[in-house]
Amino acid sequence: IRRGITADVAHDFRSPLTSIQGYTERLLEKGYSIPQEEAAEYLKIILSNAQGLSQLVNGLLELAKFDATTITPTLQKFSITDFADEIRNKFKLEAAEKAVAFEVRVLSDLPSVYADRMLINRALSNIIENAVHYTPAGGQIKVLFQRASRRIQIEVIDTGIGIPPEDLPHVFDRFY
Repeated sequence: IRRGITADVAHDFRSPLTSIQGYTERLLEKGYSIPQEEAAEYLKIILSNAQGLSQLVNGLLELAKFDATTITPTLQKFSITDFADEIRNKFKLEAAEKAVAFEVRVLSDLPSVYADRMLINRALSNIIENAVHYTPAGGQIKVLFQRASRRIQIEVIDTGIGIPPEDLPHVFDRFY
């Protein structure tokens, strides 16, 4: 169980840490020549990712209370539009550095949802991380948020290498 949790934590920390490092390096490279609005945007992204790391740490503490196979969702009301903006900011620099077009779109005026934001963020971030990793330069990744009947659907579309058909039965196996 400890090894599994350690591997999960390392995997989940990688994305926000990469974003924090990338935007911090940009700020340091550009120094005082960066426009104030751009610097403010970078700092907001850094703060958002630091807050995400804090949530991950809190989630880790929660996981320590439970059996590794059982997670009790913490439901909260949150804005899907704000969530989509956070996802955009979290991955846009990493995608740009790989020369991959990255687009996040909210396809209609979506209501707030009542869900476990941290678990949704974790699942979606893992999918987008893989898309960024396996999409070659010049490719594209689209993340679409839309209404599907009485639910919100999040779709990730990329021009990456895809998953071989023989591996599809294993995609939900841990770290496959």
